Amino acid sequence: MAKGRRGMLKRKRHAARLMIKQHMSIALVTWYIVSSQSRAKDIIISRCILTMSLLKLSTAWRTWVAHYDETSSSHAVAKRVIHRMQHYELSRAFSAWWSITRINVESKTAALQVVLMMNSQQLVVAWHSWVSYVEEMKHDRDIVESVMRR
Repeated sequence: MAKGRRGMLKRKRHAARLMIKQHMSIALVTWYIVSSQSRAKDIIISRCILTMSLLKLSTAWRTWVAHYDETSSSHAVAKRVIHRMQHYELSRAFSAWWSITRINVESKTAALQVVLMMNSQQLVVAWHSWVSYVEEMKHDRDIVESVMRR
């Protein structure tokens, strides 16, 4: 009977080991399934986070582009205004130069006329005219110089 008992104990132990192995196998399969689902969830979460990050980057990029466009158009407007102001100043300088040149030409013409008049018989009348003209020219020159100083 002792042998029968031992044999029975061996069979019970063997059966218990088989049941444990079966339970462990079921637990391992269950763990693998849960682990796979967890990895799938992690992948989905990673993709969602990446998508949100890309959306934030995209939004930041579009904001920067809009700001750049606005700034560059502001710079273009400012540049046009500055060019207009420079052209205005250049135009004023040219007008002043033209006025002075015209006055000089008129002065030379008047001086030539005075010389011709001095050569004529009416020397005294011409002399008075010349003095008057010189005074006018000094006055005009003073006006032009005051305009140029402004």
